[in-house]
Amino acid sequence: INKLAFGIADNLFIQTLIAANKPLIIAPAANTNMFHHFSTQNSLKILKENKALIIEPICKVLACKDEGVGALAEVKDIFNITKRELLKEKFWCNKSVVITGGGTRERIDDVRCVSNFSSGKMAKAIADAFYFLGARVKLLSSVEFDTPYELCKFESSKDLKELLDKNLSHDFLIMTAAVSDFIPQSVKGKIKKNEHLQGLNLHLSLNEDLLKTCKFQGKKIGFKMEFDSQNALENAKKSLKDK
Repeated sequence: INKLAFGIADNLFIQTLIAANKPLIIAPAANTNMFHHFSTQNSLKILKENKALIIEPICKVLACKDEGVGALAEVKDIFNITKRELLKEKFWCNKSVVITGGGTRERIDDVRCVSNFSSGKMAKAIADAFYFLGARVKLLSSVEFDTPYELCKFESSKDLKELLDKNLSHDFLIMTAAVSDFIPQSVKGKIKKNEHLQGLNLHLSLNEDLLKTCKFQGKKIGFKMEFDSQNALENAKKSLKDK
């Protein structure tokens, strides 16, 4: 790192780095004292100022048995950061994108709910794509994922609405969450089953259309599942006009 920062090209490795007009990504790994030494920190500062991307080391037990900062970053993090650096596009680098995903769970009582089969995987794939293009990504999801960008969890459509209301000033909203069209009247506790109960009637109310009512300031992109292939396009055009 010190040789590279000051152009001391006395070996093939440093010579190759200096000669290559390519993005430079460095993932340091060192003893804690070595990493924090003023010469190392000054060299890293010089490299950063010259557009090198530094993937910071993490804190754990090191090879020397000391515990502290200096371990190589996780391989998945190095992969994600490197892929983003190689694939990013100038247009997206200053753009912020909010993606919603997964199905809502609307409570019948404290132990039961009305939900759907949405896995949230499509939203995750879209969020990944925008992240690797260089955008600032926030995923609002009912499903837990391991992501290199911010993820906010929700359960019900009410939770999702509250999250959307806190994220109105982004550039793009991509609404892929499967939000329940109907909400049951919820009961506190648990609805008891007994021998005299022959059935259970649920009162369902029409839910608010979050994409239509959301006061999002950027561009809104909606998603809707259709089983009617013949009328899907017309239904989509109608939804586009209504929202």
